[in-house]
Amino acid sequence: MVGGLAIADANGVIVACSALEDVGETVELGSLFPQADASIQVVRVGSPQTGRDWASRTPVASTPMAGGQTASPQFVPVVVPISNSHTTYWLVAALNPDLFINQATHKLDAKNSHVIWLRYDGLLLWVSDTDNMVALVNQSRALGSRLPDKEFGQAPQTLSDGSEVLNAYRASSRYPTAVAVYLDKQEVLAPWRGTTLEQLAVLGPALLLLLAGWTLYTRRVHQANLREAQAAEERELAARVFDSSSDAILITTPDARIVSVKAAFSDLTGYSVSEAVGQNPRILNSGAHDKAFYAAMWIELQAHGRWKGHITNQRKGGGLFEANLTINAIRDASGAVHHYAGVIEDITEARRAHERLLLAGSVFDHAHEAIMITDPVFGGLAVSLIFGTFASTALTLVVIPLMYYLWQRKLATRQ
Repeated sequence: MVGGLAIADANGVIVACSALEDVGETVELGSLFPQADASIQVVRVGSPQTGRDWASRTPVASTPMAGGQTASPQFVPVVVPISNSHTTYWLVAALNPDLFINQATHKLDAKNSHVIWLRYDGLLLWVSDTDNMVALVNQSRALGSRLPDKEFGQAPQTLSDGSEVLNAYRASSRYPTAVAVYLDKQEVLAPWRGTTLEQLAVLGPALLLLLAGWTLYTRRVHQANLREAQAAEERELAARVFDSSSDAILITTPDARIVSVKAAFSDLTGYSVSEAVGQNPRILNSGAHDKAFYAAMWIELQAHGRWKGHITNQRKGGGLFEANLTINAIRDASGAVHHYAGVIEDITEARRAHERLLLAGSVFDHAHEAIMITDPVFGGLAVSLIFGTFASTALTLVVIPLMYYLWQRKLATRQ
């Protein structure tokens, strides 16, 4: 890696060297970077040289050649000041880039990838190949202008020859140099694309299934929300009907525990809302019906979810009342019964009126007097049974003789 070591005086003239033929040759101190006072102990890098040694070298300042790939060997001078109280000397090392280039070529698999070494001021020191020399020289200069602001970075780039590359660079923390790597974009991304396609081949169907499942799930959620909204509307409607109905209504759980009653229930039965809630509807049992009656009611509810019939109940105070009772099962979305609703229609007065009417009819039919019920507009409406017998007798005994008498008088008048 090190082609030779030499010591130069303050003017850059080599006064001692590992190769005797280099003694007396001059190191161009003005081409070193950075340009700083010799008292500052920093490493300085010169411009690339072609040749085997200082005696046969030719400076290459503007168009550096690639070491190891040209007919002329190349080296880069690296200089460190050696100062004492009397004078200044320079320790000069000639670096051969072949080792760096070989390592870079070995590590980079992409044939169209490149590595460049440059000074901090953008001067190209050496490259891994010379196929894109002009483009890389331009990149070296552009990169040198960015180094003072940002000493490392990475980004996709398009070289001056049109090739697309992925670039990464970093400046040295100890030396005034930087390394930049340019990888062919297509070659670098090709394995990634292949891996991506393989993963997509596996993940694609899974994503489709996931998407289908998500779509089905959202549809079911939407349908469930619609059903819930409809159920809410039905509950609201039922609540309005519940509040506006004049009939006594009670709601029970499947195990016959009252959970809600309407105010009309309290008016009919005498039980307040607080007294009824939590009780069993058996509190209305009048004893007028046997166990078989209630067993048949329960069987009908279990089989059809509905029962309707006449029932005699007892009020809180002990009085009885007649009612038409309708019980309906309230089911949830799965069809399970979660409540029963009972509507009690009080028909006590209607039954009493009906009984009075039957009694009056019996009296009407069995009376010993002739009775006719008339209407001022339509005339007769009904007659009793005895009325027919009376009418027949009256016709024989009164009407016919009267008509005969009147006919006889009429004849006498004519004579």
